Amino acid sequence: MTNKDIRDLKFMLDALEKHSVAIVGRRVSLDEIVGESYIQELANMTEAEAVHHLRSVSREKLLYAYSVLSIRPYYALRANHPVLAEACFRLMASSKGSERILGAGEIGIWLEGTKDKNASHALSLMISNNEETDAVRSAAYDSIELINNRKNLLDIARRNCQALDSPSSVISEIDWDFVGSFL
Repeated sequence: MTNKDIRDLKFMLDALEKHSVAIVGRRVSLDEIVGESYIQELANMTEAEAVHHLRSVSREKLLYAYSVLSIRPYYALRANHPVLAEACFRLMASSKGSERILGAGEIGIWLEGTKDKNASHALSLMISNNEETDAVRSAAYDSIELINNRKNLLDIARRNCQALDSPSSVISEIDWDFVGSFL
């Protein structure tokens, strides 16, 4: 990540912050949470350093490290990146719904087509959990389909656009026999 990329990222964050202030009031900026020096540190990591960091980063910085490292061009251009999938597993275990959605939704991208049994089992548990939000269950279902070659990203994007206002519509279409096969 170059300095220009960091400036662009900050510009986008500022724009989002201004938009969110108009909607719900002032929000905390990324710099206030993790500090600019941490963003610089992530930007300068080699792939090996990034792998080590994602495996050892503390809970409060996991989301930010994952977000920055997962958009680096040499990660984002190739699927089946097991370290980013590991970070998704950690996010799936979070107590925060937004992090569980992120982890459950993106693990399918990093393990697309691998038929990974551990990920499929974890996702099937999330899908079957009636106490989980429909948004998390829907994201988990998308990923389990990607991992097991039942759908591709375009099919999932189409379905999600149709169900934009109601994740429960995806829940109503779940193939429970397929999900149950991983329990």
